[in-house]
Amino acid sequence: MGIWSNKYSIMNRKKFLFCSMAFTCLLLSACGNREGKLAVSYGRFPAESSLSAETIPLDTALLRYPYRIAVRGGVAVVMDLHPADHFFHAFTCPGGNHIVSFGRRGEGPEELLLGITFHFVSPDSLWILDANRQQITRWRISAAERKAERMEEIAIDPLIVRAMDFCLTGDGFAVPDYTGDCRFHLLDRQGKRIGSRGKIPAQKRRGSKAALAQIKR
Repeated sequence: MGIWSNKYSIMNRKKFLFCSMAFTCLLLSACGNREGKLAVSYGRFPAESSLSAETIPLDTALLRYPYRIAVRGGVAVVMDLHPADHFFHAFTCPGGNHIVSFGRRGEGPEELLLGITFHFVSPDSLWILDANRQQITRWRISAAERKAERMEEIAIDPLIVRAMDFCLTGDGFAVPDYTGDCRFHLLDRQGKRIGSRGKIPAQKRRGSKAALAQIKR
């Protein structure tokens, strides 16, 4: 039994050595082929191309995020929600030719911090709300002269908590209330509050009145 076991062990060792050598040869040949492929290099590309650009001036205003539009008297006014320079742009309608860009974004005396909405009554009466400055301004647009003039400035009553919208009334303006005390406030032409309207219905007033106003709106 000992002799047969020694023969079998010697045969198994020979088989193991043969398989190991064969596997090593295959591995070296594969690596040699891969290195040969990676060794290929070029002095220059077989085909070369280049890109070039040309600046073309356009007779128009570039808008980042056109958000609102209104048309009156052959003039279309477009509001840009996220402008680079101006919040508002006027075009001829029909035609779409650029007339003027106005309402420059900035902190200067006649610039807008946040032009959030507008009402276009006529080319002589365009009203803009600056929510951050809490100010309503009236503009005049002249298509013939290609300009927009700031004609009037109205400071909103400081008792009003951040007006985010407005509409024109016979006596002045109406702005929504977000405190929960009422629906909206009435302002005169000088921006002073002259009254409040609209009680919010609720059986139980629990928690924040401002949150209740948002839910009921």
